[in-house]
Amino acid sequence: MLPFLREYWGNPSSAYHFGHRLANDVEAAREKVAALIYADPREIVFTSCGTESNNSAIHSALLTHPEKRHVLTTSVEHSANVKFCAHLQKQGYAATLLPVESDGSLDLHLLNNPFGPTLQSSR
Repeated sequence: MLPFLREYWGNPSSAYHFGHRLANDVEAAREKVAALIYADPREIVFTSCGTESNNSAIHSALLTHPEKRHVLTTSVEHSANVKFCAHLQKQGYAATLLPVESDGSLDLHLLNNPFGPTLQSSR
């Protein structure tokens, strides 16, 4: 079993020695992951759960491209992502939920209508 699940379970961001040791291990893991995908270690971000990961990815994309004000997702998306899109609408973003066909595919022709399927109060 990984020692981080039994022996070294502290907060790597803490100020105490136990945490400092963990911070070094996290940085070593970050470097290994980066090497596996030929990335810079500064590009590797560890999160605590899927919701945080998804929200961080969407939020980062929007911050990277502030001129983009429209989020597109599907009607079968996880509720955490749908809720985040609803939150973004309150911030002035448009959000479109594309319906999913019975076989799981998307009707991409719906994208031709910029005012097509949306969350409840888009724009």
